[in-house]
Amino acid sequence: AADLMIELVQDDDSNPEYGPAHPTTISMRYQLSSSLLWLGSYEEAEVYAREASQSSSASLGRTHPLTLEALQVLAATYRLEGKLAKAQHLQATIIKRKARAFGPVHPRTLQAKADLSETYSAQGLWLLCQDILEEVSSVAVRDLGPSDPDAIRYQIQYATALKNVGRYDEAETTLLSAKALSEDVYGPKHYATVRAMDVLSL
Repeated sequence: AADLMIELVQDDDSNPEYGPAHPTTISMRYQLSSSLLWLGSYEEAEVYAREASQSSSASLGRTHPLTLEALQVLAATYRLEGKLAKAQHLQATIIKRKARAFGPVHPRTLQAKADLSETYSAQGLWLLCQDILEEVSSVAVRDLGPSDPDAIRYQIQYATALKNVGRYDEAETTLLSAKALSEDVYGPKHYATVRAMDVLSL
């Protein structure tokens, strides 16, 4: 599938009706980078995500959703490649741009902050990870509702951060609450329910 997408991107690049700056071509480049990231081809994903973000920024603007999504994939490739300082810097930029474009408590902005917490975690910056996830989870519970899948996911991530800083009782309380909500609303086999149980068992 990735090989076919590469061919399609190359075809659009050379097509006079499209070209590398056309939204369709940019979108395909972004989707290709996302697929390559999922497949573990981080170096290729980085190349296509960078090209997509640069083309989108130049033709659609720095706060266009497509630009921001491409940057998000680029930041993820940096993190998975171990380029943690670059990932952290880019994720901070994404948060600022998403806050400007969508608002500071928009779900897309919250997701960007949660992504940054993963980079903090990879660097062992547990307190920074805890602080940002406390904000993200509380806003998600308030605005999306406690039984929203993303709110439950952020609660589980926050509980994991609490465990990493030694706040075990609070972590357990948060996990039990998230597990009960997920199990009640989505069932015992839902990924959030299973994840909460996994973290509880650690």
